[in-house]
Amino acid sequence: MPPTRELSPIVPLVFYQCERSWSYATDFADLFAESVRDWPWVPRFSHELIDQSGLAPSEVQGDLKARLMQLLLLAAYHPTVSWMEQVAELLISLSSLEPRGGINYVRIFVLYLLETQEPEAARLFREVLRQRVPSAGDDLMTTYAQELLAEGEEKGKVKTQVEVIEGFLREGVAWSVIERATGVNETQFQALKQQIEDMNE
Repeated sequence: MPPTRELSPIVPLVFYQCERSWSYATDFADLFAESVRDWPWVPRFSHELIDQSGLAPSEVQGDLKARLMQLLLLAAYHPTVSWMEQVAELLISLSSLEPRGGINYVRIFVLYLLETQEPEAARLFREVLRQRVPSAGDDLMTTYAQELLAEGEEKGKVKTQVEVIEGFLREGVAWSVIERATGVNETQFQALKQQIEDMNE
């Protein structure tokens, strides 16, 4: 038997943004209907609550990445120029730091922003970046926007290829014919389907 090790604590954390403050319990079981709360399968734990309702961007606390994460969560529900300016300032600070652990956090945050904001909000954010640091605005947004578009195009090509092969299969076309027509064999087809699933995660 391996030696017993202490388990690291897990703290459930809920970030909440809405027009009004959180009015629900922080005990997870209380979120279920009263008639089933005592059932044995209902999980029983409390979560820590960070209620960001009505929070100004300058009031967000934490280290650099934690503040960026919270601001981007807020921005998805309350896009304003003030959050754009705060996020721009923090992203520029983050991009000047040496990357650690092999993770490009600037890329992660910018791609999250591009995927969660309406095109107009993303355009305004790019303008805010350009005003603060002209080269940084173009570099950060253009580079990652192009990368996101390239990922989308690649996903579109793979999806089309899978759809064509699935159409052949529905019509009862043999794999030998499909492979000659598409250049994809059955094993590669399964890999393409898995690739689409991975892209959707």
